[in-house]
Amino acid sequence: MDTWSQYFLKWVISNPAVTCALPATTNPAHLAENVAAMRGELPDAETRDRMVRHMETIPGFDELATMPWYPGKTFNGLVSTAQAAVRKRSPWWPS
Repeated sequence: MDTWSQYFLKWVISNPAVTCALPATTNPAHLAENVAAMRGELPDAETRDRMVRHMETIPGFDELATMPWYPGKTFNGLVSTAQAAVRKRSPWWPS
C-alpha cells in the first residue's frame, strides 16, 4: 500500500461483510489511488485489527465520525437529483 486511500480501502474491502465499496472522488489522481487498492493481497482479520490499532494512535482519529463526509463539496449526482425530485413531489419527504 502506497497511500492512505489504499490503506483504508483495503481495510474496507477485506471485511467479509462488505460486498461492494463505492469510494467517491472528483479527482482523477485519487481515482487512480483507489483503483490501486485492488492490487496485492487483502489483509486478514488479524491484520485488519492491527490496522485499526495503528489508526487509533493517530491524534484526531477518534473524531472522524463527527466530521462531515466531504467538507465544502456538494455532489449533484443521480441519487441527490432523484432525492430532490421526490422532495418536490412529496410533502412528507424529510428535508
